[in-house]
This record gives sequence, C-alpha cells and structure tokens, in this order.
Amino acid sequence: MNKTYFVSRHPGAHEWAARQGFANAEVITHFVPSVVGNGDIVIGTLPIHIVADVNERGGIYLHLVLELTADSRGKELSADDMCAYGARLQRFDVSSEIHGGTCTQVGQWDAGIGEYIKDEQTPHVIQTRTTEQGCVVKLVSSQIEVVDAPDIYIERLEGGWRINLSPNGNDIAGQVGISDDCDLNFFD
Repeated sequence: MNKTYFVSRHPGAHEWAARQGFANAEVITHFVPSVVGNGDIVIGTLPIHIVADVNERGGIYLHLVLELTADSRGKELSADDMCAYGARLQRFDVSSEIHGGTCTQVGQWDAGIGEYIKDEQTPHVIQTRTTEQGCVVKLVSSQIEVVDAPDIYIERLEGGWRINLSPNGNDIAGQVGISDDCDLNFFD
C-alpha cells in the first residue's frame, strides 16, 4: 500500500492539507527520504536535492506552492490564510546532474503528421532517467495517481545490453540480454 507523507511543522498547513483530502497523510516534521517507496506521495516545500532523492526512489513529489507577499513571509499562516495566498499542490519530477532525464507524452501515433497525439483518456508520460548504471524507463501519470506498469532498467554490459523488468521498483521480474550481434537471451 502506498503511503502519503506531509512534511511540515506548521499547524495551519496541516489543517489546509486535511481540507484538500490529505487528512490521512502521515505528518512528518523532519523528513528522511529513505522512508519513500515506489509510488509513495510526498507533499511539502522540500529542498531540491531531497526532491531528486524522492523521485529517484520512485516517489511522487507534490510541492506546496504559495504566492506570499514580502511581509507575509516568516509568519505562521492559518489554513484560511493559505487559501488567500493561493495555496495549491504542484507535481515536480526532479533529477540530479548525474541523473538526467526527460518525459515523453503517451498517446496514439498519427501517421499523417508523423507524431504522437496526446490521448486525454490516458494522462501518462514515459519518464526516462539516466544514471551511472544505465537508464530507467517508467510510465508515470501526469496526475497524482500511481500507474500500475513495470519499470524498465537498461544497462550496457560488455558486448551487449541487459534489460530488466521491475514491477515494483525493487525486484526484478524478468531479464532480456541483447548482444551487439542482436542475439536475444531470456533469463528468469
């Protein structure tokens, strides 16, 4: 079961989150990214390097955005104050310098124009992230929900490639090896 974490020490923010449907979120005042599992949701105003760590672990990060004036900064805000300052949640997918990535829209191929057309019934994107070990390809929702599709890990080995399928971001469910001569090997 996926978890939702709300990272804040402010009572007004806790009340605001409850009003937004996150009353059952686990409230954390000091966040450690190692608690995040694949598909977990983290809400807060976290530093960018921690957001990258959340995303690397397969978590979804929702940033609490407020349009504060200069004189409203540094003050405790009530849930009503937060609404007045336009509080909202915005999803961010962040990768560090050594973990570059991109997102590609999922849709239907239109041969007439030679590109994919966004499919409103399938609000997903294909997210790729490269690391020192290889490339991770995953299907993610452009909404908040978790997508039930395996992650694909692609690694370069001597003389070929290895592709691992992972249903949960941790375990390997299957492997395919492709040699530079295009020979396929399937592993259990």
